[in-house]
Amino acid sequence: MPLSIYTCESLVSLKPSDVLLADSEYFSIPCLKIMHLVNSIYTNGAFLEKLISSCPVLEDLTVVKDRDAEYDFEALRVRSQSLKSLVVDIDGHTYMDSENTGKAVVIDAPGLNYLSLKDKQSASFVISELSLSAKVNVNVSFDMDFDTDVIDSSKRSVVRTFFTMLSTVRDMTLSGTTLHIISLYLKHELLPQFPYLIRFNAVFYNSDLGKLPNILQSCPNLKSLVLELEEFKMNDLLVLSSSSVPECLRSSLEHVEIKTLIRGAVAEMELVKYFLENSAVLKKLKLCLRRGRMNEESIILMELLGLRRCSPSCEEIKRFNRGPARMEVARYFVENSLQVLKKLVLDIRCSTAEKGLCITEEGSYMLRDLLALPRPSTMCQILLK
Repeated sequence: MPLSIYTCESLVSLKPSDVLLADSEYFSIPCLKIMHLVNSIYTNGAFLEKLISSCPVLEDLTVVKDRDAEYDFEALRVRSQSLKSLVVDIDGHTYMDSENTGKAVVIDAPGLNYLSLKDKQSASFVISELSLSAKVNVNVSFDMDFDTDVIDSSKRSVVRTFFTMLSTVRDMTLSGTTLHIISLYLKHELLPQFPYLIRFNAVFYNSDLGKLPNILQSCPNLKSLVLELEEFKMNDLLVLSSSSVPECLRSSLEHVEIKTLIRGAVAEMELVKYFLENSAVLKKLKLCLRRGRMNEESIILMELLGLRRCSPSCEEIKRFNRGPARMEVARYFVENSLQVLKKLVLDIRCSTAEKGLCITEEGSYMLRDLLALPRPSTMCQILLK
């Protein structure tokens, strides 16, 4: 890349990929707002720091290093008063190599609205004050062996400091790797509080899901929770460890979504039961049932409908892949809602390559069967789309 780029006064966007960025004595890019450095090669961290500091109106910065890219400096430092969005994506196997331990990420950008950290190499992170509106997406391992069952005091200090620095955010997403580290941390001490956190997205491995109540204890004002479950087996047990119901379940949590397909596994059903029985102000629980045999889907459906609900206003939204369970849920509500059900809305369309979204032969049969169902509620309308 030509050195003249570093002094271009009209340049607004810079996105070099897989190129060598030569050093220069002078940097000044006064109009640059977007810079994406994807597997770009530069001599050291000081070069990147000088480059960023030469961009006084920089708003969007992405730094990507994949496992094959050279990354041999000890610290990645990002300092900018104008930066609004920062993505750091550092992959690689070298984080397990003793010669590469001690790497750090230092971020001083108080105006950030969005921060995404995916880093498998760095052992520590220093983040300056974030705005209350900041959204963060975190996938870091703190240079820890993922197979370990213990976390020493020095690592606990790093984890504690890191999450204390994120304690002002309103929207946070955590990976399964990071939540595994948190689960180890919780064996020794509580997480810092996240009093401003309203939206929380999390990926949980089965071995860590039992710590969910402990994590929610640190989110007293949480309103929305989205969960993805990984590495679950049908007979895996789930024990949700907590001596008391988290404050957010008693007073603020209104929306819960489990994005993973519900198969009727023991742990899945226990998780759904936990939210229904303990969430006093829950308005919406969103689930997706996996398509299976009719009797399997019906058993799962009836079990879900029979669970006690702490919140009288809770609405369960169950999405079904095409299959007989849709007919079962419609039959259940039509035949059992007595005199009060006014409206039942069903989508019986199917997306096809030839016709797009349309009613198939299967949908026509379902329509015929639905219209033939007895309705205790004379006011009930069945609306199909």
